[in-house]
Amino acid sequence: MKKILLSSVCLIVIVTMALGLVGCKKKKGDDIKSYTLDTTGFASVAVYGEELSLDGLKLTAADGETVAVSKDMVSHIDTATAGSKSFTVSYNGQNFTVNYTVKYRVTYVIEGAETVQLVDNVGEVVVPTPPTLSGKQFDCWSTQLPNVLTSNVRIDAIYKTLSSATEDAYTWSGTGVLNLDGYVTAGAGVSVSVTDEDGNAITSVATVDTTANKISYSLGSHNSAVISISGDGVAIPKSWRVTRVEKPALTLANGKQTLSLMLGGNTASERISSTTSLKFKYQTSTSNANVNAVASNGYLFIETNKLGVTELTVKAVNATNELEYITLTGHVLVTPDVFTIANDKTSYGIEDIWTVGRHNADGLAKLSISTVGADKIGEGFYENISFITGCQNVTVAPDGTLILADVNDSPDVVSVQAVFGFGGVEYKSEPMKVRCVYNGLNVYSYSELWAETQKAEPRPIILQKSIKDDFSATNYTEMRSNYDLTYYENIYGKGTEAFDKATKIKVLVQFKNNVYGNGYEINAHNATLGSLDSTGSLTDKSLFRGPLNFVAMSQTAGAISVKGQDNIVFGVYEGVTLNNVVLKGCDLTAHEGGVDLTDLELAGTTVEVLGDNVTIEYSRLMNGRTTLRVFGDETDSEAKIHVEIKNTVIAGSREFNARIGSNRFIDGTAEDNSPNLPGDTGTAYNAKKSYNNQGFDKAAYDEKYVNTFVTFRNVVFEDAGIFAIALDSHFSGPALHDGSGFVGAGILKGWQNLAKTSYGAKVTLKDDVRLYTWKPLKDIDSSTLMENNFPDSDSFSSITLDLYQLVSKAATTPTYSNLLYNYGGVDYIHAGIVFFGGGKNYSVVENAITSEFNHQFQNYEVRLSDEALGQGYLETAAGKQPFYFFIYDRSGTFTYDVQLNLTDRYSCLYC
Repeated sequence: MKKILLSSVCLIVIVTMALGLVGCKKKKGDDIKSYTLDTTGFASVAVYGEELSLDGLKLTAADGETVAVSKDMVSHIDTATAGSKSFTVSYNGQNFTVNYTVKYRVTYVIEGAETVQLVDNVGEVVVPTPPTLSGKQFDCWSTQLPNVLTSNVRIDAIYKTLSSATEDAYTWSGTGVLNLDGYVTAGAGVSVSVTDEDGNAITSVATVDTTANKISYSLGSHNSAVISISGDGVAIPKSWRVTRVEKPALTLANGKQTLSLMLGGNTASERISSTTSLKFKYQTSTSNANVNAVASNGYLFIETNKLGVTELTVKAVNATNELEYITLTGHVLVTPDVFTIANDKTSYGIEDIWTVGRHNADGLAKLSISTVGADKIGEGFYENISFITGCQNVTVAPDGTLILADVNDSPDVVSVQAVFGFGGVEYKSEPMKVRCVYNGLNVYSYSELWAETQKAEPRPIILQKSIKDDFSATNYTEMRSNYDLTYYENIYGKGTEAFDKATKIKVLVQFKNNVYGNGYEINAHNATLGSLDSTGSLTDKSLFRGPLNFVAMSQTAGAISVKGQDNIVFGVYEGVTLNNVVLKGCDLTAHEGGVDLTDLELAGTTVEVLGDNVTIEYSRLMNGRTTLRVFGDETDSEAKIHVEIKNTVIAGSREFNARIGSNRFIDGTAEDNSPNLPGDTGTAYNAKKSYNNQGFDKAAYDEKYVNTFVTFRNVVFEDAGIFAIALDSHFSGPALHDGSGFVGAGILKGWQNLAKTSYGAKVTLKDDVRLYTWKPLKDIDSSTLMENNFPDSDSFSSITLDLYQLVSKAATTPTYSNLLYNYGGVDYIHAGIVFFGGGKNYSVVENAITSEFNHQFQNYEVRLSDEALGQGYLETAAGKQPFYFFIYDRSGTFTYDVQLNLTDRYSCLYC
């Protein structure tokens, strides 16, 4: 009797033999020694751009064992940017989070002695006071401390050697002041002599102020003089030659009257100099706080504080005469180093194009300027902004309002630029791409979404806000399942009221025109799992109650069943494009830092394609029993459909990320439960499941045997409950043709005319497709493929699947010896692509991956009759044809540790 019951649910085999069927609920596994992380001796500060030392970081077990943390145990250490961060230590199946900080190193060097400071920003830097050195005078620092730190900095103290040799000093009109610092002792007696260059005394005014250590002088009628000092207070004898010269002129950099600078820009372009090689002291005044000025080494450096326009007045004072100066007045245009325009955020999902519609646009925010921060906007900034689009149908008002013309053209994607300029100098922002859907509706709420999608001719939807909390648990549309309903026809009779009621599935949102998501999400949690009770069980308000049955043991009220089509969260119909949208069937419940995918059993299918010529691009499809399902047209099972999924993430499934098949079948017979498709003598079916390196006519095969065409281009698959991609086929064992002949009439009620052969599907993997589906072997859970509603019953408790044991057993055989990959003492398995067997599977995969992620799939063929696996009795219901698997294994180049340590997991999405 046990074998009879098992055979009735043989489709479970699918997973049983899948070898890669990997769920996410932890069920079995050996005991793992537990460790705690000891950070007592760990220095948690790293220097920008340098390796973080792991010294002092260790793991400690309860029995006293200690393990030093090594490089191969850590991931995601980043010192390429400063700030607070964390990395992960992985060991023996445990993960630990370690916090650390990356700081900039500022080093001041004075006569070879280094003073090191590790800081987060410029405000924390303490500038040391240069010491007085014998025979030397501090002149300046070798470089300016930047306004914003972007790298480590070294700054040297520059000293001028004091010399007794005559040196030139300059004046503009014959009077000046000489500095005695380092040459005399303050307050000591000093005598001053003034001569011509031949040593003859001349009449001049030279007054010594020993308190201030200065000599004030006047050349009188002479054009030059030599001024010397002597006396007991003179430490180093010294003479100066002073000469009358013309007053020099000051200019902005490059002689401009308007200086264009970036916020935190290049110091070479920020300086103000004279037309001669004079030494200056500077006094400055600015009309606002956009800039300030700092003198160093004979130049005035402009420090930029805020964006905008500054009128700058500079007074350059004679270095030897503090009473004389010249004045320069000009403008400084401070432009941003990061200058973008945005609506209310700086990026719009994967595609990074902001889409807008003309209808219901009153709630749209104006285009705004995004820079380094609101506190960095100074005077004259917004007054000097203008916008350009280069499109006659799209204009931007001076206040930043986007204006769309009243046209019905196809969407325009325009590049909007902001121009910031003054005095003939202008700076353009990076272009912001805006898609203008002139007949599109901007949607801000669930009520607007529902109202539009219920129309006979809905307009394109443009999300301007995420929709989750107001998602309704009462609105839905019903449709009859378009999968095989023969079992229900047998039970109720086709066309009866009971049949009509039993075969309906719910669709929460119907997309019959394009959807542009702007990176926002629509989350149906309220309607799927939000109505369950606190234990996750069904209530009277529960909208989804699991999939329909493909077949069930009706005499036990469906105690054991294999499922067919499920309820649908988002139905996508003919000709629709989903662009840059996040579609979630629900939220996942967090468990100890991860997620439990068994929570998704009642979440339904997240996205189901129900028509031809559908495109899903730059999107994220997440969180369903099945994440994406593609089986055919809404009403016409013979219609071929073509679907392209590109630059998209498909993640979070209880069973499969993508389940692909066909609703078109041919019936089996008593003599041949699994017939060939019309026109096939067996040659086509017996070809391998990969199109690569095949000699047959691919176009002819597609025309005869393929009904569903799906292309994945630049797609990431992750968090697959069982497999990333499942290519479905109809089961065709003799028990499905007529179950009454096996265990007596009525035991398998409705089990007749169910054995069939389905038309195939073609999956093309193009450019860069990534299957991040390595899983711990102990996490395997395929219980939903054969659903047992009474596992505690004496009659049915033995009808369970323990895939952990089955896969473990298979891995010990020579055929599957490379199946598992051991990392850190844990066995992992890859859940890639499965071709369902039992019945004939005409589906094919064409691998056209051209990126560096083109790792070699290993092909496994599994037959239910394989004695080593002990599942031959399941052929009675499923059929005799083998299951095929395209997966990565330990012999390949993409192993679990490669997946774990990837740093560019999603780079292919931006291709």
